[in-house]
Amino acid sequence: MQVTKSNNRRSQALLLEFNPVALKLSVPNILSKIALSLPSATGSAPKDDRRSKPRILYIDDEVNITKVIKYGLEQYGFAVDVFNHPKAALSSFQPGVYDLLLIDIRLPEINGLDLCNKLLRIDSNVKICFITAYDLKKEEVRNRVPDLQTECIIKKPVSFDNLVSKINGQLHRNN
Repeated sequence: MQVTKSNNRRSQALLLEFNPVALKLSVPNILSKIALSLPSATGSAPKDDRRSKPRILYIDDEVNITKVIKYGLEQYGFAVDVFNHPKAALSSFQPGVYDLLLIDIRLPEINGLDLCNKLLRIDSNVKICFITAYDLKKEEVRNRVPDLQTECIIKKPVSFDNLVSKINGQLHRNN
């Protein structure tokens, strides 16, 4: 995993580039690099006050990636729970707990689109974004997940600015 920082004038974006060889880097080293590029945690709510923050459930089988994304999203003010096994996420999922689900498409045992269908049967009001390193067409999502009201597809690698923007767009859209 390579962590790079954009020096774009509009914003400093943190990019995560996933490289199988680089995944041997230690997570603490990666997290320390990311911490330097994220906004400071400020605000009136205590850091552990999860009720006042938008709650996200992130499901991805890549442990190192989920640690980095969870840490980054928490720095942007989200409360994030992670599952690295889709069946464990499904068995633990409760309606009304999460504001948004962030689901990887390529998961073991059950793919992200099929998992989404099952989760929507439990909570039809939850908002969903898919995150993937692979090409995914909106038509495929519409065909495979007919109950989904909008298609939010986030392509890896992604900057935290873009990730947060897409998540906020989903959270603030009307059903």
